[in-house]
Amino acid sequence: MMRNKFGVIQKDKLYNRVEWIDITKGIAMLCVVAGHLGNSNVNHVVYGFHLTVFFLLSGYTLKEVTFNSYYISNKFNRIMKPYFYTCFFVLLFDLINSIVIYHDAKITTLTSIIGRDLLRSFFASGTITTFGTIELGSRIGAIWFLPALFFAIILVQWSIYQFSSSKKQYIILSIIYVCSYVSAKFLWLPFSIQSGGMCAIFLLVGRDIKKYKIMKRLNHWHYIVMFLIAILGMNKGYTNIYYVSCNVPDIFLSLIVTLSMSILLFNIAQKVEKFIGIISFVKQGLLYIGQNSILYLCVHLFEMETLSFIQLRFLSQFCISESIFVWAHFALKMIIITGIVISLHFMQTVIIPKLFLNYNNKKYENADQSFRNITVDIERGILIIIMLVGHIVIDPTLRKVIYSFHMAAFIFLSGYFYKGWRRIRNKVFVIAKAYLIPYIIFCGLHLILYRNNILSNGIIYYIKQYICGISFSKKIFTEISSIGPVYLILLLLTTRLLYTLTDRILFYVFTKNQKTKFLDPLFRILMIIGISITGLYLGNLGWWLPWSIDIALYCVVFYHIGFTCKQYHILEWCCQNSWVYFIFALFWVYAIYSGNMEIAMRSYEPYGIVIIGAISGTILLYMLSEYLKQHGEPHIVKITSSIGESTLFILIIHTLLGGKIGVFYASWFDPTYIYHMIATISTQIILGIVIGIILNFVIKQTKRHLVL
Repeated sequence: MMRNKFGVIQKDKLYNRVEWIDITKGIAMLCVVAGHLGNSNVNHVVYGFHLTVFFLLSGYTLKEVTFNSYYISNKFNRIMKPYFYTCFFVLLFDLINSIVIYHDAKITTLTSIIGRDLLRSFFASGTITTFGTIELGSRIGAIWFLPALFFAIILVQWSIYQFSSSKKQYIILSIIYVCSYVSAKFLWLPFSIQSGGMCAIFLLVGRDIKKYKIMKRLNHWHYIVMFLIAILGMNKGYTNIYYVSCNVPDIFLSLIVTLSMSILLFNIAQKVEKFIGIISFVKQGLLYIGQNSILYLCVHLFEMETLSFIQLRFLSQFCISESIFVWAHFALKMIIITGIVISLHFMQTVIIPKLFLNYNNKKYENADQSFRNITVDIERGILIIIMLVGHIVIDPTLRKVIYSFHMAAFIFLSGYFYKGWRRIRNKVFVIAKAYLIPYIIFCGLHLILYRNNILSNGIIYYIKQYICGISFSKKIFTEISSIGPVYLILLLLTTRLLYTLTDRILFYVFTKNQKTKFLDPLFRILMIIGISITGLYLGNLGWWLPWSIDIALYCVVFYHIGFTCKQYHILEWCCQNSWVYFIFALFWVYAIYSGNMEIAMRSYEPYGIVIIGAISGTILLYMLSEYLKQHGEPHIVKITSSIGESTLFILIIHTLLGGKIGVFYASWFDPTYIYHMIATISTQIILGIVIGIILNFVIKQTKRHLVL
């Protein structure tokens, strides 16, 4: 079964499909939509089986394979890609709704929406918003099912791989079922892990339904008994099953009721499979919904989160009784969902291929990767954009997300390209050339722009400012002004020099004594941590040094981690094993809530949590950048990588002209609105890219003339 990146089944790939399975999924999907209408009578019925059916059928179609990292990554890519796409489009249309429908385009409002949607996407909780001491305040909604399904499949495949006995498999998954149910009463875990743990046993049951051909062995008496169980279960309230919060009326009796109702639905679907003639269109509709059930689920969440108020506003114009209103709302939802699904099919199969028919992405990659790392350029491009956004008055939540990793990520990526040269003179010259030239350009342009202030402040005032290159001052050098955001250039330079010196010392020590060479990695780590903690305490004491030396001492640890990741190909491994997202996302979000990083203000404690969170965010952004390079829209990839190439020049423009550009656009747009922010940031980026192109051209021409 082949799907495109939206989770849509390609028409020419619909082979070896069992119709009654797709019909069952179609009916269950209709029940999912109906269950979200808020009608208690409807929910009393559909909540008893609608999700159980999906888990049973996932087990029914499960293939027992070798359980390894490759398998886990494949499952992650297949199940979680639709999840991420849905989260992105929900975020996008939440912004559009705020601007177009509610006429609120304020920067604080829109950045609040971005921060909220990002964090709820990370936690992937369907209903519960409390995680230990963290109160999220918002949940992701219906697509909690996708991460839960991922963990359920992984648990089942693991149990099958570890235990050959079916009895042992059921015992293990039954224990997980009970533990998930009980633990959810005390502590709710992210990614709907406990929901997946509860539902894993249904996959095993589904597998055995197929393995032992249960459906063919059942007779009318079996169905009568199951029907009576279903009726009794609904009457006693055992169908009020909420896997989304691991809440079931009875962990044993509800299990019997939901399995009975699910098998009854299987039988109904097999009867519908035989429909012919006039009523066959019902079967065809159910088949279409079932074949695209994941896409229907994702679009359903999208319309619930972004279009529900429009639906209610539309229906309120008609005088409809309450009983009819529910079904009218249901019909409208299905029309909207199906229309969006068909539109996505059309875009994926017709429009997008035509737009990029003549574009050869592989040639682009091969041409550029010989001398630049496109993935790193994309990541740097994203980092400089969010850095510019972070320097504007935005929502505190989004600001904390940005500041939790963006400066550390620049240091990390700088360390990623450390080559470990041993000739320190050559090394220092190359490093100085790479960073001092842009800084000297900045100083020259700064003098020109502020030449009128030289008479009042004096040339010495500016020379001190340029030489010291202070980010901010606290207890010392208080008479010298900050150099502004461009301090990052000097910070990168100082960090690289410190790490090069450290590397040289260790190289000298351990080459002189070959017997202790095996201790090199240990001493390296201890020395790096010691240097980093020294920078931490200098910052805490208020000794904020020129060229941000105290920050550079602290940031050496990020530089070393970046170099280590390159040395052991850790980033490449993470991209190949995308399931590590669950690990890094957990650390990153925890660091956002429990720690605080604002490097320029020397705020980076608690030490260990902040570092782990920053590295986690950096690696996740690298994984996203790699995905964009491989699958992203070509023009967006080109633009983002170009921004990354011109990072230093954009930073210079931002420091020199950011305020002036903001004042210029203030005459056109309200500074508190998003239009002003977009215009200001876009202009700075364009100017930075243009200067970078011109400077590179001048350097190339100069080299050519020198050669001649």
